[in-house]
Amino acid sequence: MIRWPMLLALACAVPVGAQPVTKLALTGFNGNMGTAVLADFDQGFRDSPTSTTYTVTITARNRIRTTTAYIRANAATMGGGKSVSDCQWRRNDLGTWNALTTTDALVESKVIQNVGTSWNNSIWFRCNLNWATDTPLTYSVPVTITLQVTP
Repeated sequence: MIRWPMLLALACAVPVGAQPVTKLALTGFNGNMGTAVLADFDQGFRDSPTSTTYTVTITARNRIRTTTAYIRANAATMGGGKSVSDCQWRRNDLGTWNALTTTDALVESKVIQNVGTSWNNSIWFRCNLNWATDTPLTYSVPVTITLQVTP
């Protein structure tokens, strides 16, 4: 589980008149699909066995903050020459799959206020497979999840 309360505490130390944007990038998470098997190739994809969960908690009193989560891949390929765009992600509460890229993509944004207020969600990964171009490898890509806090 990814937790970011320390960043929010640091963001609250900003002078009231300032309007800075604070970012915290957490790297090293892996969109690991495991080894693709024949049944995965038949259906055209393999889903990750687990999701990555993030939790955002505000620690400042009476401060309104816009908190935004982004996701991006840290590499252009997933192994075996397979493009990272063949890896998709989706929020747990949405059914829409999005191609993973090497630039930040918006995952979710919420306005929060008051100490102890929090929100969370999970991200699932999927690897598209093609009989003609892919081999049965273990496909994975390192991922960065970034939290941006704006007062």
